[in-house]
Amino acid sequence: MKKILLLLLLISTSLTLQCFASAYGKLIEKSEFNNKSVSKIQELYTEKFCATLKPSECQHNVENVKTNPVFGKFDLANHPIINNKLGITEVDSYKITYTSPYPLEPHNPVTLSGQIIYPKIDKSKIKGVVLYFHPTIFDPDSILKNEHLDDIISAGLYATQGYIVLLPDYNGLGDDFKNPHPYVLYPRINAQSALYLSIATRNLIDQIYNFKSDEYLHLFTVGYSEGAGYSVWFSRLTQDLSNHEFYEQLTKNHYKLTASVGMDGAYDVSHTVKNFLIEKVDINGTNKYKIENQAMVNMVKPGLVAITLDSYAYMNHLNTKSLFNPNFYDMQCSEPEPFIPCI
Repeated sequence: MKKILLLLLLISTSLTLQCFASAYGKLIEKSEFNNKSVSKIQELYTEKFCATLKPSECQHNVENVKTNPVFGKFDLANHPIINNKLGITEVDSYKITYTSPYPLEPHNPVTLSGQIIYPKIDKSKIKGVVLYFHPTIFDPDSILKNEHLDDIISAGLYATQGYIVLLPDYNGLGDDFKNPHPYVLYPRINAQSALYLSIATRNLIDQIYNFKSDEYLHLFTVGYSEGAGYSVWFSRLTQDLSNHEFYEQLTKNHYKLTASVGMDGAYDVSHTVKNFLIEKVDINGTNKYKIENQAMVNMVKPGLVAITLDSYAYMNHLNTKSLFNPNFYDMQCSEPEPFIPCI
């Protein structure tokens, strides 16, 4: 009798987990958004590339990109976007809403948003799918907004070179406005948002290009700043033999993870970001964090610390006040000098 009950429990658990898993990666809605000509992307990219640089600095970077083999001899002087080798003249895009796991209730799907940008070319010219992880944004609205145009330009650049690009907003951002964003302390959750975006859009990709559902597509991940960490973590989780969620889901949907890149930012696994947040960061002296602009650091650090604390409190069911010394939280302090007022 005990064996029968145990068997029934195992079957029930298996069916329940399959039910939960099937609830993720569902495409809820797609809507056309902000289609661009390749010439417009070229114009915007060229403008942004040197927007804050001196002419000498701009030329140095142009030469570096042109001669460094890492960049594939990408010569900005010859307008490589509009003069792309595949003859792409236009890229289209959709806003996507889809289901993904909810951080604090992993068996309860949440609706997230993102975008797909794809080139208008024959399927034979498609090089693969790029998951683009965007950097930290202080405005929780979708990256589809013009305020985050840099990310759209970067993603659009990949599309002009023959890649289908997927951009997740992440949990707590975009259309998921009810809860705080699980910041860099929780890379798995943000990597999951991209995993299930790739699943939700697979049928759409097949329809656009007439791929067969069992045709494998090369998958690449790339990210900038905060997103750099998620790109590297996506690769790590896919190769994690102790947890097969990423590998099995990608294989089931006929994706093959081919390469992952962290372009710049919070992807170091030796607590670089943690130390950056809590230490005094100075452009002088050893400058171990390679700071170029002290004013920018002074402006950004409070925001990053606030996001980190907010994320930690939310994910651990804590009252924000409990993260601080109570006297500090209530703005009660002793006067270090008799003539310095305590606010």
